[in-house]
Amino acid sequence: MFKSEWRRQRGADSLRRIAIVDDRPKEQYLYPEFVLARQVLLKHGIDTLIGDASELQYGGGRLRLGGQELDLVYNRLVDFALDVPEHAALAAAYRDGAVVVTPNPHNHALFASKRNLTLLSDPKALESLGLSVEMRLRLAGVPRTVLVTPDNADALWQSRKDMFFKPLSGHGGKAVYRGDKVTKGVWADIARVASWPRPSPHPGSA
Repeated sequence: MFKSEWRRQRGADSLRRIAIVDDRPKEQYLYPEFVLARQVLLKHGIDTLIGDASELQYGGGRLRLGGQELDLVYNRLVDFALDVPEHAALAAAYRDGAVVVTPNPHNHALFASKRNLTLLSDPKALESLGLSVEMRLRLAGVPRTVLVTPDNADALWQSRKDMFFKPLSGHGGKAVYRGDKVTKGVWADIARVASWPRPSPHPGSA
């Protein structure tokens, strides 16, 4: 998989070193998976490091970890857009094309952003885009999703009991609320952000 990703972006150049990065990787629940991935990559002749993304250094057109130049970063961060200051070196190297990052912000925006659900769950929008009937039927199982905005926040509050609310940047079920459990205080926070998607009515509800 990594070699395929590398070839798509670097052609015939040799893939020499990969870094598996996360925030405080040794504290992560899936750290044993990082170790296993490193062992597999080493077995296939690819030097592999495990490190904290905040320890990456970028200069002279090269991204480094512990002074060693990197060709590819296996990104395990949940900062999908690489926005936080601690990930600035990785973000800069990615923007400059100095390192292959997988998955990267473009991958996430294209394939995993919750904003996409607002389009994929809108039959009229899909029809207007020219999707075939067969493809629209395949997407019919995507729960109807809308963004909370200042214009619709009051209406969504009134019908909140039939909804779930999820933050755009969340992961692993964090900060997800059943509408019938949302308090006025929580709703004030949601409405202030005014960019939360609303997937799926409760099972069995109207």
